[in-house]
Order: sequence, then structure tokens, then C-alpha cells
Amino acid sequence: FYRDREQALKKAGNTETITEYLKMRRREGTLGTCRTGKVQVWELLDKLKAALEEIPDLAYVSDELGNLLYMNRAFEEIAGNRVEDFIGRPFHPLFDEANLAVAAGCFEKTMAGERTTCELQFKDTGILCEFKSVPLKDASGKVTGAIGIARQLRRSRQEEIQLEKDRRVLACLLQERTEELIKTNEE
Repeated sequence: FYRDREQALKKAGNTETITEYLKMRRREGTLGTCRTGKVQVWELLDKLKAALEEIPDLAYVSDELGNLLYMNRAFEEIAGNRVEDFIGRPFHPLFDEANLAVAAGCFEKTMAGERTTCELQFKDTGILCEFKSVPLKDASGKVTGAIGIARQLRRSRQEEIQLEKDRRVLACLLQERTEELIKTNEE
């Protein structure tokens, strides 16, 4: 198939552009012709996108500059902004100064090739989320962006830790008071 297509394109003219196009297709694994069972890879990617649209967590893809390339529908509810208004724009306007500092630090680490996790609160909705990001890499291993998920949290990790400490203190106090009550009743 590819040899026939290659020959037809060469006959069409501008062989330098066509050659570069074909090299690019080979580097990218020629997704259009790969098959996984009976489903073409592009169909598989469309199905993956359809699945991401249905999850309640925010799914996103950004380029190496932090411009948002994809967000699922959960973005609108969680961030309080329309997807269309942020496609191709940086994530910076989504956060206040303190959260932006955390987001920028995590983004830098992701662009350096690390998987990152951080808690951020959206400026417009006040919704707290746990963000998990992984670097996207091209065929040569160069980081070209990030992909991730943001899951809404009811409480931050620090609040959960403090709540657990408070529960333990309360349990100890309850135990002490119960022992005192038993002792008083026995007397």
C-alpha cells in the first residue's frame, strides 16, 4: 500500500515535500495504516477521546509551553471555564498566585521528564484537585508536552492528616472520660 502511495505522490510532483512527509509518517509509526485487530489506530484514538469525555475527572494535554491542547468536558465544571476559551492558551489564568507557583513548579518538573503530583485549587470555582501529570515524548525521546488527570478532592492532604490526628486525640479523650466514668460509677 505505501509503496504504491509513495510512487503516486512522487508522480504528482514536489518530491522534496513528499519525501519529508513520508519520512515524518514513518517516524510517527504510520498510524493511519497500523491495525490492532480489526480496528484502525485512528479509530482507537477516537474511542479513547470519547471515553475521556465521559469520565468525571479532568483530562488534559498541553504542549511544552503549557498551552492547553485538549481538555475533556469535565474541565468546564471543575475549572469554571469553557473548553473552547482555553484551547491553545496557557494554563496560567486558571489559578491564583499561590496555586500558579505550585502548578508552574510541577510543570517544569514534568517538562524535565518527571511524573508529578500536586494539589491545586481553581481560581474561578475554588475546587481543589489532585493533578497527576506525565511527560509526552516524541520518537526521539524529547519531551513535547504533558498529559494528565485532575481529580476533585473534598479535602487537601494536609486537612486529611490533621483530621486523622484530631480523630486520634478525640478517641483518646473519649477513652479517658469513659474510664473516669466507669471509676466514678464503681465508687
